[in-house]
Amino acid sequence: MSIEIENMNVWQRFHGVMSDISYIKKEREVTQGARFKYVGHDEVAAKIHVALVKWRLVLQTVTSGDIEDGPHEFRNAKGSRFERRCEVHVTLRFVNIDKPEEVIEMGPFVAASFDSSDKASGKAYSYAMKTALLKAFVLESGERDNEDAEPMEPVSPQAQDRLGGFLNHAEGLINQAYQFMESPGDEEIVAFAQEKIREARGSLEQAKRLANEVGMAPDSELG
Repeated sequence: MSIEIENMNVWQRFHGVMSDISYIKKEREVTQGARFKYVGHDEVAAKIHVALVKWRLVLQTVTSGDIEDGPHEFRNAKGSRFERRCEVHVTLRFVNIDKPEEVIEMGPFVAASFDSSDKASGKAYSYAMKTALLKAFVLESGERDNEDAEPMEPVSPQAQDRLGGFLNHAEGLINQAYQFMESPGDEEIVAFAQEKIREARGSLEQAKRLANEVGMAPDSELG
């Protein structure tokens, strides 16, 4: 027997949102360095906004956070870079607009970001909100068009071992390189570290090619 939305309690409405949305496709792509796709804050918010309106729920957020004026120093090929760290705590409150006393509260969800200008707090808040909404509604994100797409063929243990070997080798080379770069030395040591980084990149390229061949391209989340 169906129930009019206005007569549903807050948990029934929350379940309605979960029924409407179970999957969000990763539309955004990072093209510099390691290429990968990710789902952004705006895509998550847009999907959930429609469902919240339909099921007559209002989302309130309670936030707190901390900004470290450190600043934190990072070293890259162009020299040192100083950045500020911001940590944000987000608690979600879903309110039944027909019975405002009915509330579901979840959280806090925590996210942190680094930025050299004034964007650290905004980045941390967006990431915390995206994470909170994905986790609250148990949403899956991926690169296929929808959850009914054909599953990929299972990857053989041999291919998994080869891929893991490439990645472990690259990680070891990168760790060696950073150890040398952090130690006082001359141009020869710096050149050695740079060579290790080049080798690591080569190993990562091999891993990416293998992953593409077997249909399990390494994936990474930004937020």
